[in-house]
Amino acid sequence: MHPTVPLFAAVFYVWVYYAVARSAIRQLRAVDPEYYAYLGPKPGLDIRNSLASGQLLLDSGVLKHFYPQGLTRKIALARWMLYVGPFVLIGATVLFVRAA
Repeated sequence: MHPTVPLFAAVFYVWVYYAVARSAIRQLRAVDPEYYAYLGPKPGLDIRNSLASGQLLLDSGVLKHFYPQGLTRKIALARWMLYVGPFVLIGATVLFVRAA
């Protein structure tokens, strides 16, 4: 295996996580505009988007009964990916070092 394959896999993992989290933020805008405004994300690339994603995923009381099941699943998936992410990055680093 080429040494960069694990690093590309880790980058892809982070990209998918970010896409899922941003998708949840966009869907939240239509479902719960007040909470969306509280989070403060802005269109385009902005640090506030990452902060809003992090706050959305770490807030244990964010899931409300009126949220659609798709949004609830997206938030749950993004949370799971956020919690597993450090292990993915450590594993990719170990594989990279061993392959180099």
